[in-house]
Amino acid sequence: MVQINGLIRQISGSASEQAVGLKEINTAVNQMDQVTQQNAAMVEETTAASMALNEEARAKHAGLPLPCRTPGPVFGRNAAQLADKMRTPARASTPSYSAPAKSAPARYSAPAPRAVPQVSG
Repeated sequence: MVQINGLIRQISGSASEQAVGLKEINTAVNQMDQVTQQNAAMVEETTAASMALNEEARAKHAGLPLPCRTPGPVFGRNAAQLADKMRTPARASTPSYSAPAKSAPARYSAPAPRAVPQVSG
């Protein structure tokens, strides 16, 4: 009878240890699930922000003549030289940009050349 009671105590102790171990595993799995959900939310937010930034960049790009108007040296040219070139009316027979190759579809179409108002002074 003493041996049976000893065996029952050992089984009870082992079951308690297993219960504690399973509780710790369950806690760890729950924490990993929360982190995974937070990461998924961050990915969604980052994707939405990058898409909004992309659309904003496209909108700004569509509003600028080619080449971009920026102060100071631009691609090795002085801004004044670039402004003079932009003031010169483009000839109708010569496009100001080359057409995209027909083998690859154009991702963005170039805006039509715009007349730049003459600045007197």
